[in-house]
Amino acid sequence: MARWDDGLLQVEVTGPFNLEGMALLTRTMLEGYRGQPAGTPVVNVCEMRGTLVYTPEAWAALADAIRATGASGLRVLATVWIVAGDVEGAGLLLPRARDLFAGAGRRFEVFAERRTAEAWARRQLDDARA
Repeated sequence: MARWDDGLLQVEVTGPFNLEGMALLTRTMLEGYRGQPAGTPVVNVCEMRGTLVYTPEAWAALADAIRATGASGLRVLATVWIVAGDVEGAGLLLPRARDLFAGAGRRFEVFAERRTAEAWARRQLDDARA
């Protein structure tokens, strides 16, 4: 489920991630954007739970999801993931995620706590609105 919070699209997801799960996540995020005027600045805040293990097809789908959200008509400024220390595979897979977002030209950060992640996300919005 996605929840709109004054420029932040809040999403909670639980891995492992496969192709079907990524399709659901993409649809959920795009539905979360619905109703926002074109050009609205947004930062995606995704709490990642369980594991960051992705199938090879899911990695490709994540790249597609980054493109789809970027082409949504909103100004997707950045994505921030909340990844607690006990999330399986974080140390191994976060560098790959960073590469995907960087390759798409999207700012990307990872924090262990929601409070810190949201503060970073709000700074991105404030900078864009200034």
